[in-house]
Amino acid sequence: MNKKEIFVKDFPAFSDVKERKNVILLGDGVDDIDMIEGFDYDNLIKIGFLNENVEENLPEFKKNFDAIILNDEEMDFVNKILKEII
Repeated sequence: MNKKEIFVKDFPAFSDVKERKNVILLGDGVDDIDMIEGFDYDNLIKIGFLNENVEENLPEFKKNFDAIILNDEEMDFVNKILKEII
């Protein structure tokens, strides 16, 4: 629950990324979306990893994430997106 960008500002690496405006947010809970709070971005892709109580949690994940990876699947989807972008 301490994954918000505002905490990142205290680390030296923040100066390397603060001007970047494209974000791929990866999370395994709907609350992880809050990590982007306070971050100045132009583009955002939210990818959720849903591994537990899939049927129960799927509707909420669909509302909050752009893509959902189910049941501990590999990172192939994320890697494919990164390759397309790069």
